[in-house]
Amino acid sequence: MFSDAKVVCLSGLQFGDEGKGKLVDLFSSSFDYVVRYQGGDNAGHTIYHKGEKCVLRSIPSGIFNTSALIAPGTVVNPFLLLEEISKLEKLTEGSLKGKLFVSTQANVILDFHIEWDRLCEELREDSKIGSTLRGIGPAYADKSSRIGLKFTDLFDKEELRARLDLNLKLKNPIFQKYGYKTFDVDELVKRYNEVAQLLSPYLVDYDTFLTEKLSDNKKFLLEGSQGLLLDVDLGTYPFVTSSNIISSAFHGAYLSPQLIDHFFGVVKVYTTRVGEGPLLTELTEEEKEMAELIRERGNEYGSNTKRPRRIGWLDLNALKYSIRVGGITQIALTLVDVFNGFDTFKVCIGYENELGERVRFSSSFSRHLKPVYREFKSWYEDFSKVEHYSQLPKELQEFVNFLELSLQVKVSIVSFGKNKEDHVIKS
Repeated sequence: MFSDAKVVCLSGLQFGDEGKGKLVDLFSSSFDYVVRYQGGDNAGHTIYHKGEKCVLRSIPSGIFNTSALIAPGTVVNPFLLLEEISKLEKLTEGSLKGKLFVSTQANVILDFHIEWDRLCEELREDSKIGSTLRGIGPAYADKSSRIGLKFTDLFDKEELRARLDLNLKLKNPIFQKYGYKTFDVDELVKRYNEVAQLLSPYLVDYDTFLTEKLSDNKKFLLEGSQGLLLDVDLGTYPFVTSSNIISSAFHGAYLSPQLIDHFFGVVKVYTTRVGEGPLLTELTEEEKEMAELIRERGNEYGSNTKRPRRIGWLDLNALKYSIRVGGITQIALTLVDVFNGFDTFKVCIGYENELGERVRFSSSFSRHLKPVYREFKSWYEDFSKVEHYSQLPKELQEFVNFLELSLQVKVSIVSFGKNKEDHVIKS
């Protein structure tokens, strides 16, 4: 699909969980490196390797097919990364040294970031944002406050002690005030210096590494975490993640915009959301049975948290927004088998305000807007026998045509099933 491309960015266009991991697994064999450029271990990308389920939180999903690179725009829990490396090496029966590369410029999630995350969420009381409590937001906050630590800071014990001591002077008094755990600088110095030594075979100076590989005409697949509607600037603030979903492909991966050939979007045939925040197309109480059926068929439970995801109908207005601000040139439509055998399903084609006026999507949109739906006839098909786009049921092909016309973007892939082979390409 991307034979002419040197750099391709793949991102979710909804609230995450669109099926990006499967697509990265599918595409990655055509690239020399797959790059995780933003986010942390709060988002799990689920893929199936030789029939076995594997949830990757920090390591890019293409690791089974090519080399992987964790870029400076990420925040990394080094202990979870070590754990993930160990699991993958057992699963693949091989070493990841020389195949996985981690930027020394990536910021580190520290123990007190996780505790701070818990404290902030508790203090929000009824205004919780639904954090995964993995320290992602606090790590990014410290990065912006210029008191965060990068991997390169973990090797000099005296420098590490000074940096940690400043952090603890700011945080320990607040932890103590609210009855939370406080942290000892000596313990943290020992703990993080030791884990840095263990990870040192994987660490690289990112700019030197990237410049060399670009000069060698290597190809890069950029793997976004979560979905564009959770972007800290473009999403439904404050119910968002703490990083930029697409623009981090530039500053988080050290790539100029001119270098990226394609922006490829991933869209689920319905919408899901984890935690708090607006979801205008959320199925109603009267549609509760339908929501449960979709949740079970689509296995809509958090890869990390196991929390049931909220279920909504596909929202075209939100998609148009994501496609426009993300510069998306092609999309994949995923999980179409979930609707298999339904009589009908809905798609939101617009919103009405309290005056009955049609309004456009806005990242600050109100919960009081009313979605306007169009109903579609669903399909029935044994997808295990489908090998070509022309073999898809007529109703599904008609729906794909409707999406292309409405969104003004090409649907290049229709995906079903859990394995990367379960898809067809639309020429």
